[in-house]
Amino acid sequence: MVEGRAVQLHMTSLGGAFGPRVVIRLVRDDEAQRPLEKLGCDFDLLTKYRELIAPLRGLVLVAGPRSSGVTTTLYSTLNDLDPIRLNICTFENSVSFSLPGVNQFTPATCGLADSASALRLLLHQQVDVLALDCEMPRAVARVTVEAALDGCLVLAQVRAGDAADAVARMLSVASPEDLATALRGVLAQRLVRTICPHCRTTYEPPAHLRRRIAETFGQVEQYAAGRGCGNCGRTGLLGQIGLFELVTVEGALADRIRARTGREAMRDAIRAAGFPSLWVDGINKTRAGITSLEEVMSVLSGCPGEAPPTAPKATDH
Repeated sequence: MVEGRAVQLHMTSLGGAFGPRVVIRLVRDDEAQRPLEKLGCDFDLLTKYRELIAPLRGLVLVAGPRSSGVTTTLYSTLNDLDPIRLNICTFENSVSFSLPGVNQFTPATCGLADSASALRLLLHQQVDVLALDCEMPRAVARVTVEAALDGCLVLAQVRAGDAADAVARMLSVASPEDLATALRGVLAQRLVRTICPHCRTTYEPPAHLRRRIAETFGQVEQYAAGRGCGNCGRTGLLGQIGLFELVTVEGALADRIRARTGREAMRDAIRAAGFPSLWVDGINKTRAGITSLEEVMSVLSGCPGEAPPTAPKATDH
């Protein structure tokens, strides 16, 4: 217990030539109970996401790299549903949090080493909603898509950079026709640190960067950052919030999946359909003074989209 809150210590250890290396991750139990409204989605995106899962059928992908908050989003989505009316189940590599009213399974608890076989066994339990927080090899992907086609709502995490990358990764392990029919949408995300409210200040980035951002994303009237203080460990950042890209799959995008369209062409089709990128959400949160431009550029470095040319240096404050 830390300040009245339960905290888990997730530890991994690996033996090296001169002794073990240990990494300990601190995870608060109340993170699993966070409502969707607290993840950082803007109102319109949250409304569309809830509309996406409301029919309780089809496949919805939640995409992001490791430590991007994907598991928290999956759990928050399940907490938004009715566990009394629905048979809600999870299939996870390992169960980190206990979710009230949710049946949680791993291959080990199902008594099978093979994930695909364990997942098939689980689906005999008349599942209404299934959340997968595990690896997605071809056999598991096939069962996942079949479950969505059979009328189950399947929420599946995919390790991917953005929505187009998530679709491409699923196309590599699933039938294009089945995926196009089953897939309802993709929610891609990242986590950025928020500006410390105790030492928040405004500053001017380099002129060329301000100009490029204005040309690409529209004018940002004021840039904010943290000076660093005792409350934030001199980092200027305190807490985290999500950056999101939500894509609903229908019509032309479904046809692109059937045609096995590549990543770049799919990304162009998504932008042409009017779905904003992760970069747009990041700059919007910069514009609102929630996070800093440096933090957004650091987290989204290498992420496809309308990236500014170079990040400002800390000395530019």
